[in-house]
Amino acid sequence: MSTDWQLLCNRLMSFLWTPTWITEARNKALAAKYRDSGHYKETPVQFALRKKNFIHMVENWNDLTVIAEVARSAPTQWRTIVNHEEIADWATYVTRIKEQEDLLQDWPKHHSSGHVSSDTVREVMKAIKAERHKRHGHKANAHSVDSKGFKSKRKQSDTFKGYGVL
Repeated sequence: MSTDWQLLCNRLMSFLWTPTWITEARNKALAAKYRDSGHYKETPVQFALRKKNFIHMVENWNDLTVIAEVARSAPTQWRTIVNHEEIADWATYVTRIKEQEDLLQDWPKHHSSGHVSSDTVREVMKAIKAERHKRHGHKANAHSVDSKGFKSKRKQSDTFKGYGVL
């Protein structure tokens, strides 16, 4: 029964999934990082599960390989907290991540250098502004005045030389 199911899945995949789609899905799976765009609030466990699901769509990797790929895509500081090289199965790896989640989720991105691209800063600022606007709604700035474009309705002849408007 399971052989027939696997055969059916393989036939469906070969019929529906084009080589281009598979390549793009594989690239997306390998490029997925912790708190990517659209996943700013994900927890470490959510990231690990999201990455594993991406991988399993296009690859048939064993637990050790999936764990190594998830660890490679996570912030480098995670490796000092959860040593993935000592873990042989997926359930244990996810359990360790869950146990250390408070420490792991403080790392914002996968780079340890502290360098953040300007695109990332723009995306984060946009998300913060949207969240702030959603929380507080729109507030008018009654105290702000724009006098830059103001023009007098009086004619030029109405002014006395050097002394302003009469």
